[in-house]
Amino acid sequence: MPAGNNESVVSNFLRQANYRNGDRCKTDILSLLHHYNSLKPKLDKFTFNDGRTRDLITLEGTIPVPYRGAMYNIPIAIWVLDTHPSHAPICFVRPTPDMQIKVSQHVDGNGKIYLPYLHEWGPDVSDLLGLVQMCIITFGEQPPVFARPQNQPQQPPAQPPGYPQAYPPAYPPPTSSYGGFPAYPPVSGGTSGYPGQAVPAPAYPPVSSASNTSTITQEHMLLSMRSAVEDMVKRKLREEYGLKNVEIQSLSKIRDDLNQGQVQLQRAVETMNRETEAMDRSIRELKFESEKMSQALIDAEKFEQSSELSPEDAVTTPTPLYRQLLNAHAEEAAVHEAIYYLGEALKSEVIDCDLFLKQVRKLARRQFFLKATMNKCRKVAGLPN
Repeated sequence: MPAGNNESVVSNFLRQANYRNGDRCKTDILSLLHHYNSLKPKLDKFTFNDGRTRDLITLEGTIPVPYRGAMYNIPIAIWVLDTHPSHAPICFVRPTPDMQIKVSQHVDGNGKIYLPYLHEWGPDVSDLLGLVQMCIITFGEQPPVFARPQNQPQQPPAQPPGYPQAYPPAYPPPTSSYGGFPAYPPVSGGTSGYPGQAVPAPAYPPVSSASNTSTITQEHMLLSMRSAVEDMVKRKLREEYGLKNVEIQSLSKIRDDLNQGQVQLQRAVETMNRETEAMDRSIRELKFESEKMSQALIDAEKFEQSSELSPEDAVTTPTPLYRQLLNAHAEEAAVHEAIYYLGEALKSEVIDCDLFLKQVRKLARRQFFLKATMNKCRKVAGLPN
């Protein structure tokens, strides 16, 4: 069934059955169906212990279980309660007609599944995907079904009992008739063997009669113990490898973060060094300017203490070039004033026109020469015109 079809079907079932937390139920169910597409959603009636019935969503199909190097399809049914995820779902193993339930501390005679994950169910830390993964791990260590012997008459499967109102039941005590693990053959082609589908279930071999008689020898027990120890060691090695792999990934991330932080710190140190050097240069320049200002203040105080201060002493030039520029500027300003007053005298008829023109021609010639001198001095001194 396509993912989009699953979503519409599940949404329709949730509305029909009036689930309380529809969004959370939909998320959990679709996540499980995405990872295990052999499970199919279905709306069916579930009978409670007190005889009441209610429409609930059940997820029926098979889950892949690895066992001794081979992969098997185990048929299960998961009933999702209308209070999900506040209460744990109800799970059953649904054997095909040629299978028989293997009773253990995790599966009773009716096929009901008991797991610590169900007993310790929490709405914030548990979900359907985690439940199925725990079933796969548990069934890989302790298979829930085995092939029915050929000479054993077929019995109709027992009807699943109802579930308690608000909490899962206590674990059933282990029985003394468990027997050894069956040698499961792999499922050919990875097809589903759940009842009601077109593909039949795989043929499981019957339980060896040696496991139920007194002909078990010490060699058989030794081989069984060796196999159990080997499985336990492999499981522990897988767990340890997974933990170490997670630690290595975490340490690698920390190493990358530290390297990135080291590069950032180096850049910050380089920036601080450059800023420190710039500040040192600025401090030296400020000290030099401060010393110059202090000396200027001292000189000003000396000038103020002098009784006689000539205009020539107030204006001093550091070089002859600047002195020449200053003198030319002062003389040019005087010539400009003289021309102005000659014009005023002409207006007042103090002088006649001939005398005015003669003197203005002479002063204009001198003014032109002074301006040329000033331009040349400015050019030599690197001053703007």
